Amino acid sequence: MKELRSVFIKIPIFVMFLAITACSGETEPPATSEPSAPTNESVTAPTTENVETSETTRPQTESFDLMTEEGNSSQTATLHPL
Repeated sequence: MKELRSVFIKIPIFVMFLAITACSGETEPPATSEPSAPTNESVTAPTTENVETSETTRPQTESFDLMTEEGNSSQTATLHPL
């Protein structure tokens, strides 16, 4: 009878151990950091020729649909300059 009681105690403890281990993320390997760029490698900044100004491409108003308890309603927002 003591062996049966021992089994009924060990199984739930083992299951709890597995659940805690799975939820804690301890089994995942540590994240490896990427090596930094070599010192002889140069990085160039992007050119500004292809970048359009935000003033010419951004609209002054934007329409969107808002979902509420009463249903969908169309709204218009006024966008402020950057």
